[in-house]
Amino acid sequence: MRAILSLALARLYRGPTRWLLIVAGVAVATLLPMSAAATAAATSTKALAHGLAALPPGEQSLIVSYPNLAMESAQLNGMDSQVRSQLAKLTRHPARAQMLFREMGDTAGGSFFLGAADDLASGVEVTSGRLPASCTPQRCEVLLIGQTPPKMPDGLGVEIVGTGVRTDPLLLTGTFEPKRDIPLLLADGVAKASAIDSLTAFQRQYGWVAPLDVERASADVDGYLDASRQAGDDLSRYSVGLHLTAPDEVLRSEHDRAQRSTRRFDLLSGAATALLVGFAVIGAVGARRDHRAVVALVRRRGAPARRLFTLTAVTAVIPVLIGTVLGVLLGLAVFGTTALSGTTSTQIAVTTVLAAVLLGAALSWAPEHPWRAVDAVVVAGIVVAAVALARGAVTVQAINQRTDPLLVALPIIAIVCGGLLAGRLFPLVAPLGVRLTRRLPGAAGLPVRLGLSGAVRRPLRAVATVAFLAAATGIVLFAGGYRATLQQGAVDQATFAVPLDVSVRSGQNLRRPLDIADESAYARLVPGTLTARVVRATAGIRVNAAETKAAEVVGVTPEALTRIPAWDRVTGGDDAARSAQLITAAAPDRGWRVPAGTKNLAFDVLGPLDDLKITAWLRDAGGRDFAVELIRSGQRLTGELAKATTTEAKLFALNIAETADYGQRRQHHTGEGGLDVPVLSGRLTVTGLGNTFETDYELATGRMVALIGATPETELPVIVDPVTATAATGGKLQLSVQGSAPVTGRIVQVLPRFPATGDRFVVADVRALADALDAREPGTGSVSELWLSSPDPDALRQNLAKSPYDQLTVRSRAQVEDQLATDPLAVGAARLLWTGALVALGVAAVALVLLVIAERRDDAAELYAWESDGLTPGALRGLLFARATAVVAVAVPCGVLLGLLLTRLTTALVLVTAVGSAPRPPLALAASPLQLAAVLGAGVGLGLLCAGLVAWRSFRTPLPVRPEAL
Repeated sequence: MRAILSLALARLYRGPTRWLLIVAGVAVATLLPMSAAATAAATSTKALAHGLAALPPGEQSLIVSYPNLAMESAQLNGMDSQVRSQLAKLTRHPARAQMLFREMGDTAGGSFFLGAADDLASGVEVTSGRLPASCTPQRCEVLLIGQTPPKMPDGLGVEIVGTGVRTDPLLLTGTFEPKRDIPLLLADGVAKASAIDSLTAFQRQYGWVAPLDVERASADVDGYLDASRQAGDDLSRYSVGLHLTAPDEVLRSEHDRAQRSTRRFDLLSGAATALLVGFAVIGAVGARRDHRAVVALVRRRGAPARRLFTLTAVTAVIPVLIGTVLGVLLGLAVFGTTALSGTTSTQIAVTTVLAAVLLGAALSWAPEHPWRAVDAVVVAGIVVAAVALARGAVTVQAINQRTDPLLVALPIIAIVCGGLLAGRLFPLVAPLGVRLTRRLPGAAGLPVRLGLSGAVRRPLRAVATVAFLAAATGIVLFAGGYRATLQQGAVDQATFAVPLDVSVRSGQNLRRPLDIADESAYARLVPGTLTARVVRATAGIRVNAAETKAAEVVGVTPEALTRIPAWDRVTGGDDAARSAQLITAAAPDRGWRVPAGTKNLAFDVLGPLDDLKITAWLRDAGGRDFAVELIRSGQRLTGELAKATTTEAKLFALNIAETADYGQRRQHHTGEGGLDVPVLSGRLTVTGLGNTFETDYELATGRMVALIGATPETELPVIVDPVTATAATGGKLQLSVQGSAPVTGRIVQVLPRFPATGDRFVVADVRALADALDAREPGTGSVSELWLSSPDPDALRQNLAKSPYDQLTVRSRAQVEDQLATDPLAVGAARLLWTGALVALGVAAVALVLLVIAERRDDAAELYAWESDGLTPGALRGLLFARATAVVAVAVPCGVLLGLLLTRLTTALVLVTAVGSAPRPPLALAASPLQLAAVLGAGVGLGLLCAGLVAWRSFRTPLPVRPEAL
C-alpha cells in the first residue's frame, strides 16, 4: 500500500503540469458558488437600503410617540431617558425630541399648528428674521414654517421672530406630519414649549425620532425585528400610550424580496460549476493514456485490483482536494466569511466529491460500449428534468423561504445532457466532413482529411472537447440571453405600471388632476404632449343569484392604446389599433349646454318643491364632473358655481333628494312609532338655459337621479381578462358599481392582462363608461387620472414637479424603469451573469488550446512517421488546426441551441424578475442576436487564434524530432 501511495504522489510531484489544469478547474468551480454567495449577501444589503430609500422620509425612521397634556419636568426627563436608551438598541444615530399640538384655530377663521423640537437650528433653515432665542411660560419665540403668518389669539404667549423651511426630512414627519398648506410654528426646546402657560390644557403629541440604521438592520434582519418588537414592548410597559413606530413590515418585505432574487443566482452558479467540473474531466482525459499505461505496468507486476483502485483514487482525489482548498482560501481572502453562507459549503462539498468521482472515472473507466453509457446519462438526465418540471414553475412563493431545487437542477441537467448530446453527435458528423474534404485540392485537402480522420479513429478527446465547448457556448448564450430578458422585463414592467410616459392622479389632498388644471394646460406643459383620460371604478360582476365577482373597471381614451409600447408583450394581445377600435363607443349626446364663463345657474320650476333638495350635475369639456347645489326661492332654483366655467359644459343630471329634516322625520315615524309616512313624489317641469325638462320623481329610497335629455342606453363594449370572461352570459356582463343598477357590458376581446390594472379588469371607452356611471350616480364618472405622452418626457416630468401640479401623484415610466434597472438586485444579477459568461468563454478558449497540445503530444509517433514520410510541417500544422476547427464547427451550433433552450426554459419556469418580484407582464425571451454573436464570436475566435498559434509554433525544427516513446 505504501508503495502505491508513494508511486501516486511521485507521479503528481514529478509531472505537475498535467494536473495543474485539474487543480485550476476545481479551484474556480469552488470559487464560483462562493462568489455567488458573497454577491448575494452584498446585494441583499444594498437592496434593503435601496428599498428603504424609496420610502417617504417619515417611513425611514424610528418614531416614538406619546399623547398627553403638559407633563412635569421630572416625568418628561425620565421618559426621554427611557426612550433614548431603547432607541439606542436599534440605531446608532441620535434621536431628536419633538412635540406637536393639535390643530388650533386663529382669529381670522383659519388654523395653524404649534410644535417644538430640540436643537431646532440643525433641522431648519432661516429664510427671514432669526431663530427663536428664548421660550418661557409667558412668552415663547417661534419660527414660522410657511409664508402666511396666522392671526393668533391675544394672550397665547407665542411670538413669531422669523420664517424658515425644514431641512431635516425627519422633523415632524410620519405620524407627526401636520396638514399641508397650514402654517406651522416651531419653538426651540420641547421641555420649554411644553410649559407655555396658556396651552397647559391643550392636547399635544410628544415624540422622539431617529434615522433607521440600515447597516445594523441589514446585518441580521430577523434579529433586528426581534429587538424592535422587544423595544416596543418595553416602552409600552414603561408607560401606557408610549408607542414605537418602526418600518418593520418594510424591512421584512425588502429582505424577503432580496432573498428571493439572490436565490436565483443558483441558476448560473450551478451551471458554471458543472462546466468547470467538466473542464477538470477534460484535463483527466489528457492524462488518461499515461495513467492507463502506469496502471497496466503495475498490474503486470502483480498488484491486486484494490491497489490499482487506490492508485487511481489518490491520483484523482489529491488534485481535487488541492483545488478545493485553494478555491476556498482564495474565496475567503477576496469575499470574506460571507462567501460560505447558506448552502455554499454543501455545494462545495458536492462539487468536490463529484469532481473526484468523475476524475477517477475518466482516468480508468473503459466501458465496453461507451456510447451506451453516454446515452444512459442523457436519458437519466431527461427523466430527472421531466420529474422536476412536472412539479411546476419556480414562483415568488416557491423561493420565499428556501432555494428551489429546480433552480440548481435545471441548468446542471441542461448543460450536462446538452454537452453529452453534442459530443454524441460528433462521431456521426465527422465522417461526413471527411467525405466532403475529398473535394478539396490535394495540397489543401490532405491536412484536413488527415486531421478529421484522426478524430474519427480516436474520438475520445475530440468528443470530450465538443461536449465541453457546447456546454460553455450554451452558458454564454444563457447568461447573455437571460440578462437581456431580465432587462427587457424591467422595461415591460415599467410600461405595465405607467402605460404612457407619465401618469398623474390624486395626491394626499385628494384633489384630482382636472381639479388642478384643465386638460389643455397639461397638453401645453411640453409642446406635442397628448393626454388620455382615465376613469376607474370597482364593479361587482353577477355570476348567478348568489355569487358576485369583483373586477376593476377602467375607462380609457381608446386612442391611448395605440401609444402603449410593446403592446403584444405587455398585454398579450396582437394589435393595439384593433383593440382601440373594438371598445370605441359613442357616448349619448345628452344634457343642456352651459356656455363658457357661466357663473350662476337659474331655473323656473313647475311642481311640488316642498321637502326637496335638488343638486345640478355638470360635466366640463375635460370630463370633470362637479355639483352645484340649487337654492329654492319660491318656484325658482338658483345656484352659484365655485368658479366660472372656462369651457362649455353640460348640465346632464339633477339629483332630487328629500331634505335632511324630512328624512329625519320619516325615520322617527317609522323607527319609533312604526307608522309610515308618504313617499315624496310628483312631476317637475324645469325651464332654464333655453330648454325645458320634465321628470316624474318618486323618492322611495330618499333620492333619485333625473337624467336630462335621457336616451336609450346601449351595451358597453369591453375588454376583459379570461377569468372575468367566464362570468359572462351570452358574451355579456352585468357590472354593478356601488350597488346601483347594473351596466351591461358586451365582451369584444379577451386579453391576458391590461396595464395599470389588477388581475381582474374590465376596460371600456372612457366617454361611454363615464356617461353610464354618471347616469346611475353623478360624479362617479369624473376623470380620476390622466395618462400623458410627450416627445420630451423629462421636460414633462420636471414641469409636473412645479406648482400647482406638485399636489398630484406623478409617476414616470422612465423613472420606474430606471428604478428597476438600478435596483441592486438587478445590478447584481447582471454582474453575476456576465461573470459566468466570461468564465465560460475563457475556459472554452483554453479547452481548444489544450486540444491542440494534447493531440500533438499523444499523436507524436504518428505525426513523426508522417513527417518522416515527407508530409510538410505546414501540412502537419494544418492537420492540428483542422481538428480544432472541426470541434468548433460541431460544438458551437449545438451550444447555441442549448443556450437558447435553457434561456427559454428559465424564462418560462423561473417566474421571478430581476428585483425578486412576480413578473407582470411575464418575462419574454429577449436574446440579442447581434450582441450574443459578437461576444461568442470573440471568444471562439480567440480560442481558434490561440489554437492556431500553438499549431503554428509546432514542427519548427529542421529535422523531425523522434518522440521519447519510440
